Amino acid sequence: MRFPSPPQKPHANTRSLRASEWGDATEPPPVQPMTSQGHAVSRFARAIKTGNPNIVVAAAAELPRLSLADALLVLLVFARARAPQTEAAAVRWAARYVAEVRPAPDAREAHLVLSAASALAGPCPAAGRETLHALATHRRLVELCRALDEWERPEM
Repeated sequence: MRFPSPPQKPHANTRSLRASEWGDATEPPPVQPMTSQGHAVSRFARAIKTGNPNIVVAAAAELPRLSLADALLVLLVFARARAPQTEAAAVRWAARYVAEVRPAPDAREAHLVLSAASALAGPCPAAGRETLHALATHRRLVELCRALDEWERPEM
């Protein structure tokens, strides 16, 4: 026994239905929904621009993964704001650098990275920034170079 099919609703706009069926070039492209990661990345970028460590930490927590370059931006925000967690953030960032960069840095490079990251909150933050930039350039770590380039130079 076959059941009758449900009644079909007439399309209010049959012309646009036919145009979409045929791929009419005048139809607007379908809207792609933005992923939650896209929103989180946008919020993180805006938070970095505020320079407020609390806003940056909240935005970073929403990211699925904080890249080494993003972590450097967080460190730069902390250093600029003279946040109390700057020294700990510098040590964590230097440890991530040593753990993630390949080939693995030797002891001298690891020491230089830690010194430069710590210097970002010191009396001459430009020295730390320039040292990190030189290391990133030497290792061709483009994202780190971009993060350092995008960050405005510290006031002297």
